[in-house]
Amino acid sequence: MTETAMVIGAANGIGAAVAEELAEHFIVFPGDVRNCNINDFENVEKFFSKIGKVDLVVNTAGIHSSFSVEEAGLEEFDRVMETNMRGVFAVCKVAIPYLRSSKGMLINIASAIGIVPDRNAPLYSASKAWIIHFTKCLALKYAKEGIRFNCFWAIFSP
Repeated sequence: MTETAMVIGAANGIGAAVAEELAEHFIVFPGDVRNCNINDFENVEKFFSKIGKVDLVVNTAGIHSSFSVEEAGLEEFDRVMETNMRGVFAVCKVAIPYLRSSKGMLINIASAIGIVPDRNAPLYSASKAWIIHFTKCLALKYAKEGIRFNCFWAIFSP
C-alpha cells in the first residue's frame, strides 16, 4: 500500500520544499490557504475527509509578526494566535483519528524563537513556544496508541 503525506502550508517556503522532498516517497497532498485554511475548522475537516487515509501530516502553516507589545494591537495578537495556535490545534485535532487508523505521524514546524525568545517578536515567539509545548503534550498522550507527534525547529537566516 502506498503511503500518503499531507503538507499544510505548502504554497511556498518551508511547506513547498517539504512537499517537494516528500514526493519522492509519498503521495503528497499539499494544503494551503485555498484548500485547507487552518483558521477554518470545517475547512480542515473537509480537506482531511477528501484525502481519507493519512500516514504523515507536516504542518508548516504559520505567520510571522515582529511588532513589540506596545506596537501590536489586539488585532495583531488575534491574527498571530489564530493561525499559529488555533490553526495548529485544529490540524492536530482533525488529524488524530486519521493517524490513529494509520499509526501515523504528525510533525509541527515551530521556530528556534520558540525556545530562545526574540525581543522584537514577542507574539511570534510565544506562539512558537506554545507549538513546541503543545506537540510534546500530544506526543506523551498518544504514544501508547502508536501515533507519533514531533516538532521541528531551526534557526533561519535571510
